[in-house]
Parts: sequence; C-alpha cells; structure tokens
Amino acid sequence: MEEGELPPEADPKALAGYLATVIQGMSQQARDGATAADLPRTAELALRAWP
Repeated sequence: MEEGELPPEADPKALAGYLATVIQGMSQQARDGATAADLPRTAELALRAWP
C-alpha cells in the first residue's frame, strides 16, 4: 500500500477484516439462495463504508 491511499486515521488491519467478513457473508448468502440482484447491492453498501 502506498502512503496516502487511505486517510491517516484508517486502520488497514480492521479494514481487511471488515472486507473479509463481508465477502464471507456474501458467499453464505449466495449458497443460501440470495438472488443475483441481492449480492451487488450488498457489495455497494459495504464499499460506501470504505474510507
């Protein structure tokens, strides 16, 4: 990661954990029958929280 790519207050380790959790949750949703429209909405919402 290059300096300045994230705001100074960002916690890269926490962000990585957050993203891994979202991906795992989306995988489980897909396995359990989420529609093709549901998953992109989830991803878009998750990325809104990205600094």
